[in-house]
Amino acid sequence: MTDSVDGVSELRAWLIEEVARRTATDPRRVDPALPFSALGLTSRGAAELTGALEVHMGRPVPTLLAWQYPSIDTLARHLVTGAHPAAAAGPAPAAGAPAEEPFRR
Repeated sequence: MTDSVDGVSELRAWLIEEVARRTATDPRRVDPALPFSALGLTSRGAAELTGALEVHMGRPVPTLLAWQYPSIDTLARHLVTGAHPAAAAGPAPAAGAPAEEPFRR
């Protein structure tokens, strides 16, 4: 379990630095629990982030993961442990409720 925890912490730190760089923000001001949109990441920036993740991790990372896991914490946890969005994202929206756009346009 420690390896998994260490892996999440390492990936989380990398994601904080990467999001800070892409949004021209001080890494100390990046709250990994906030949605990417609240951190200033656009849809394009999220797609670019998943591309950078592929290089960093040395394996394919589907672009849609940034929408399924819309924060640094949830994305890092999923990529390292395989945690699913239902476990990480809280309650599901009511039936017929519009999906929330996680990124600025």
